[in-house]
Amino acid sequence: MRKAVVVLALALAGACGGKLAPVDGGTAPDGESVEAGIDAGDDATAADASDATAGDGGDDAPVECSFDASEDDPCTPPSDDLLYADPDVTSVAGGSYGAANFVASGPWVSDPGFYMWFAGSSLYLPEVSPVRTYGSPQSLFFLVPESAIGQTFTFSVAGHAGNITKVAQLTVTVTDCQPWPASMVCPGYQCDFEPDHCGGLVSCGSCPSSAPYCFLRECVSTMPVYCPSGQGTNGMGGCIPCDQTRTCTQCPPGNVCLGVQDVCLCVTGG
Repeated sequence: MRKAVVVLALALAGACGGKLAPVDGGTAPDGESVEAGIDAGDDATAADASDATAGDGGDDAPVECSFDASEDDPCTPPSDDLLYADPDVTSVAGGSYGAANFVASGPWVSDPGFYMWFAGSSLYLPEVSPVRTYGSPQSLFFLVPESAIGQTFTFSVAGHAGNITKVAQLTVTVTDCQPWPASMVCPGYQCDFEPDHCGGLVSCGSCPSSAPYCFLRECVSTMPVYCPSGQGTNGMGGCIPCDQTRTCTQCPPGNVCLGVQDVCLCVTGG
């Protein structure tokens, strides 16, 4: 019942306690192989994941929700366990990258094994970044085809803890805005993303296998210690919340701030 999809050519690295979260966007946590890309018809996958959480009905008693329960015995998700996109509406230029920020709240987030994964899209997306760490919030990047200009689609993420699974959606409108090219916004950068002047992001490149980790826009061979999700470096080796960084205190109205790999970004929302 867990699903994940394509790996964005990006070395997003993260660490957490306990077992490792899915590290391959093309392989589900249970080892199930998933074909790259998402077709429009696969949006039903997200709905199926949500429907599968209901009890099996009949004369049996309702299945109890528990962090220790088997995922093979799904329960009806408790109302106080929440999963949502923040913001839940955004716009991205055709041929550019979008950022999807999903947040979970409620008792289930206290489970150290809580994790999220990309559950589907109503539009085929050539690239979607994997979720590499446990917990909430999570930010995923996705490449929007240039041919999708003028369309609106939904981007779905599922959250899971024990035998509880919920699905949330981000609504994305594809605009005809002309993004700034990487040559303009990524001078001297080897990797990571920069704002594209259209509400989305430009990729500054991916890292080779010899130096697979992207840290502060440079490819390094040793896994760095990243700031927690939603935080960025303060320039002196420490971490501070993104809303306290110079980048995000200067975000234009209507933008939200996302923190990814120590870099804080202003992203257009709604």
